Amino acid sequence: MSDLRDKLKEIDQELDLIDEQKQKLDNQSFDLVVKRHAIVAKLILDETLLENTTWTIKTSSLSSYLEYNGGRTDIPAMKEISEIASVGFHSTFELSPGVRIQFDDNKVSLKFDDNKLVLAFATKHKLKVLGTNITDQLRKLQRQISGLEALCHIFNLK
Repeated sequence: MSDLRDKLKEIDQELDLIDEQKQKLDNQSFDLVVKRHAIVAKLILDETLLENTTWTIKTSSLSSYLEYNGGRTDIPAMKEISEIASVGFHSTFELSPGVRIQFDDNKVSLKFDDNKLVLAFATKHKLKVLGTNITDQLRKLQRQISGLEALCHIFNLK
């Protein structure tokens, strides 16, 4: 019975050592991923791979973002960005402070922490931005507001 207890203790020690090594490798891996993302972001911006690409302004509940008007491989620059940046069908990383590039299946988006960054980033990196869908959304919301205001007036709601 003592041999089994010794063996169990030996295995537990080996497991502890492996867990320690795994933690070190996880930390090294994370550090390398962070370095890789920084290099990829620098390549994309320094080599002006986004220049003259066309994007559409989209909105979500609290923010705006830009969605690329095409697929991940429709032009050489976007194909290169996808090849060097994407590590899967769903990946995201920071291009610059407050600006992330996101890959979802075949869609590419630029997400912003603050709406004020959208115009600044688009201008600096010479993106073509289409916004007609925003004016269409605004008109639709204005019609809805008018309808709601009329209902409030009819039913004397405030």
